[in-house]
Amino acid sequence: MEKRIRAHRSRPAHASPRVLTVDVRDRAGGVSLAQSAGMRLANRLCNLITRHPLKRLPGLCLGLSVMSVACLPGAPPTEPFAAHAKHVLFVGNSLTNTNDLPRVFQDLAIAGGYDVGVTTLANANAALIDYAYDASAMTLVGRGTWDFVVLQQGTTSVAVCRDTLVLAARLMDPYIRRGGGVPALMMSWPSAHRQQLFPNVHDSFALAAQKVDGMFLPVGDAWLEAWKVNSQHGLYGGDGYHQSKAGTYLAALVIYKKLTGKDARALPTDLRVGADKILLPVAQVRQLQEAAHAANASPVSPVVMPATPVVAEYSARSSWFQAKVSAASATQTATATQLQ
Repeated sequence: MEKRIRAHRSRPAHASPRVLTVDVRDRAGGVSLAQSAGMRLANRLCNLITRHPLKRLPGLCLGLSVMSVACLPGAPPTEPFAAHAKHVLFVGNSLTNTNDLPRVFQDLAIAGGYDVGVTTLANANAALIDYAYDASAMTLVGRGTWDFVVLQQGTTSVAVCRDTLVLAARLMDPYIRRGGGVPALMMSWPSAHRQQLFPNVHDSFALAAQKVDGMFLPVGDAWLEAWKVNSQHGLYGGDGYHQSKAGTYLAALVIYKKLTGKDARALPTDLRVGADKILLPVAQVRQLQEAAHAANASPVSPVVMPATPVVAEYSARSSWFQAKVSAASATQTATATQLQ
């Protein structure tokens, strides 16, 4: 299996991104750390439940022990970055790749006067737990050069998905903090036919951010803010799940506001991403900028969730995986070297 990593350095607008290919097999065992049957089952169930209109799975009793994971205490989030070169790692899946969200954010930052380099680690259908148990991915996350690490996964509206999200955030947090980085949990959105789940998605990502003292990026909330003003904003793409260009633009605005601390409403109304332009009506751009501002301005209340049943196997495996990742990390310096 190969994982494609895009590194967008601080660059002129016309420059092309550099693509690096990294082997993600565990060197010690020859198989990916993400192949754990338990984690693959949880991830499949998460994707199944959140991408399709299932009301429930009778008799399903799944959960993850997030209390038993040994994690370093998280430091409080840093101040938004100053106007000099910063590095942001995006870890996610096709929602990150669609319309190249990291690069749209980068171009917004440049338009706002910030020198920013972005790197993307995103595989289709991946959940953050897949990366948390993958030695090469954790080597990249823990390389110590990131100011922020944006963590994104799918809808995450039900308990099993929430538990894997919190577990992954806790496993990844000490690696992110090694070089003073800050985890930033990006709230996603449900599919178009399940919009009633927006509050559940909010709570899942807010809880994960809360558990690691990280940043909460309220992208899904910004979608709701935009629809309050104009219900005709086409934020979904053709499949009713992945975002349109307007949806990507709004997500990038939320991230820009949160990471820079600057008012997204002060950005220009036109945006060039590489050689392309995101063509949106000026009125729509202004409404999306207002939505991003409103979502970030809303206070985030502490989230209290009831504990779900613990699967003892996950508890037992967590320490084993953590040890495997740490051991493999020590020998896999090639990944970091390639990106320097």
